Amino acid sequence: MQTDISEQQIPRDDLTSLVNSILDCCETQPLPNTTNTEICKAQTISSLLKHLQQNINTHKTSQFNVYREDIFGCCVQAMRRAGFDPFNKISVKFSDAEGTSEGAVDEGGPCREMFRLSLNWLKDSGMFCGAHKKSLNLCGNALHKNMYFEAGRLIVLSLIHGGPGPHFFSETLFTLLCGQIAVPTLDDIDRDTRDSDVFSLAGFPVIVKAEEQEKIVQGVLRFFAVDRIREPLGQLIEGLKTCGLYEKLKQYPSIFKDIFCSEITLSSKILEELFLIVYTEPGTNTRSKENRVISYFRDYVLDLECM
Repeated sequence: MQTDISEQQIPRDDLTSLVNSILDCCETQPLPNTTNTEICKAQTISSLLKHLQQNINTHKTSQFNVYREDIFGCCVQAMRRAGFDPFNKISVKFSDAEGTSEGAVDEGGPCREMFRLSLNWLKDSGMFCGAHKKSLNLCGNALHKNMYFEAGRLIVLSLIHGGPGPHFFSETLFTLLCGQIAVPTLDDIDRDTRDSDVFSLAGFPVIVKAEEQEKIVQGVLRFFAVDRIREPLGQLIEGLKTCGLYEKLKQYPSIFKDIFCSEITLSSKILEELFLIVYTEPGTNTRSKENRVISYFRDYVLDLECM
C-alpha cells in the first residue's frame, strides 16, 4: 500500500539543505520588480555595514540590563559603563519594572528588540519634533546631559549589531547631518513653536512689505530648523562618529538616506517577492519536497502578517 506523502516526514538534513539552497538562489538571482540601481544600493549598504562589523570582538561581551519602562535610560547607563566598547558583542537581558527576569538573555532577538524599542522611544522623545518625519528639537535638559550624543551612539550600535535604522529623520535633518545646505520647511518646526510669536523669537520685525514676506519666512524657518539646533546637531554627529559610521555616512549619503529617512512597510507579498524560487525537475521526489517547503513558507509568512 502506497503511503500518502503528506504523512511522510522529511529528514531534517534534507529540509535544511533545501532551505539553504533556496536562500542561496536569492543571493545570486536578481530581485523581481527591482531595478539594478536598487540592487546595487542594497548590496552597498550591506557591504558598508559588514566592513564595520568585521571589527566586532566576539570574544568579549557588553551586557545591557534593560526594562521597557526606561529603555533609553538603561541603554545610556550601559554605554557609559566603564570599559564599554561599542565593538564588543552585545548581550541583552530584559526585566520588568519590578526587576523580575524575563529570561531573555542573548545577542539575537532581545538585542534587536532593545534597539527597536530604543529608537521608537527616541522618535517620540523631546529631542525630536515633527508630526511624522522628525527634526531635531532643542531640549535644554537633554543637551546638558549630552543625550543627543548618546542618541547618535545608540543609532550606530543598532546598525552595527544587527538592529534597525532610525527611519524617522526628516530630509532637512539628514541634509544637515551630511554637512550640506538644507532648505527647511514648516514641518521642521515644532507645533508649539509655530503657535508662539515665531517672528519675535527669531529676531525678525513685523512684516510690513509684501515683498519681504518670503524672505522673512525663510529666515524664521532657518533660525528654528538650522541655527537653533546647531549644538544638539553637533552632539548627535559626535555620537554618530562611533565605530567610524559617520565617516561612511558623509562619504555615501545617498546610500544611508534610506535607513535614516525612509519608512519600511513589510508585507507578505513584498517578502515573498524577495525570493526567486528555482525548482528541480517536475515529478521527482526532491520537487515534491520543494513544493511542500514553499507552501509551508508561504503559510508561515501569512501567519506572521496576521499576528
